[in-house]
Amino acid sequence: MQSFRLTASMTCLLTVATWLISGTAACAQDNAGDQPLFLRYPTIPHFTVITADGKSFTEKDLKKNTPTLIFLFSVDCEHCHHETEDIVQHIHQFKGTQILMVTHFPVNDMTQYAHDYHLDQYPRIITVATDEKRWLLSFYRLHFFPGLYIYNANNQLVYHAEGTRPVDTLLHYLKP
Repeated sequence: MQSFRLTASMTCLLTVATWLISGTAACAQDNAGDQPLFLRYPTIPHFTVITADGKSFTEKDLKKNTPTLIFLFSVDCEHCHHETEDIVQHIHQFKGTQILMVTHFPVNDMTQYAHDYHLDQYPRIITVATDEKRWLLSFYRLHFFPGLYIYNANNQLVYHAEGTRPVDTLLHYLKP
């Protein structure tokens, strides 16, 4: 009789353990689906944006083996203006990196923003473009501007943040 109780208890315990483990695994799978795409696929995504001259710019146009900052901004965002000012003030420290600044505003608004900050003076470092279809905003599931996404020379995501960050932080993660 004791043997039967022991067997029944063990069976019950194994059943509960199996149920808990399978429930946990199901929850883990659900949570993975809730992750933004940039965390599930932590490499530079495939994209097409439009530059001020109306040309398409894709991930294939980025310099190879070069640390990259993808800077998602809004032309009417004060935090974006401050981040842009800080980057321009320290632009010489960004040598050897590339910055892709992307807005969802139309080309004429994007062009005015670039003109206001003289971003066209740094073509070897900064590319400014528009993503009017908002594909990158969706990929990064951006909630607050600016969105800052840093990839190393191997195109692997090494840092991401929403909101302004000190230039020193950006430079730290952009080190080759």
